[in-house]
Amino acid sequence: MKKLNYRLNTDFKDSQPSIIFIHGLFGNLNNFNTLAKEFNIKKYNTLQVDLRNHGQSPHSFIMNYKIMAQDILCLLDDLNIKKCIVIGHSMGGKVAMTLPMLLKNHVIKIIIMDIAPTTYATNQNNNIFLAINSVTKSHITSKNEAFILMNKFIHDQKTIFFC
Repeated sequence: MKKLNYRLNTDFKDSQPSIIFIHGLFGNLNNFNTLAKEFNIKKYNTLQVDLRNHGQSPHSFIMNYKIMAQDILCLLDDLNIKKCIVIGHSMGGKVAMTLPMLLKNHVIKIIIMDIAPTTYATNQNNNIFLAINSVTKSHITSKNEAFILMNKFIHDQKTIFFC
């Protein structure tokens, strides 16, 4: 697989470890723009990543936490990042928790948001996937038509607008 899409700010070459930001299931590297800027002001190098099948990163039928963590480690090696702090949100948190199991010496700290190190019994996103797939299959051309169709599956307007 090709290298992940990323945004790197390395203004502070020899200062502190880099901070790696990993987005959640419906996100991309832009989800952490504000936080990355704040850490950069505090003189941290920052790396925002689009996970595989997200944003501008390559797409693949193979997708699990271990593979996504390996993608991150390959990117860290390519960028010559030896030590990092990882911040992961939701699915990105699961990827972040997998990183130290693959390469313990890269990761100094992990900050996990909105997810726990457990297997969840139910998939709360099934209706979201059904709604997105229905829009894709119907070849809708307007936001209003997409909203009406998605409303059959998702009854929360904020979630529909997020999709």
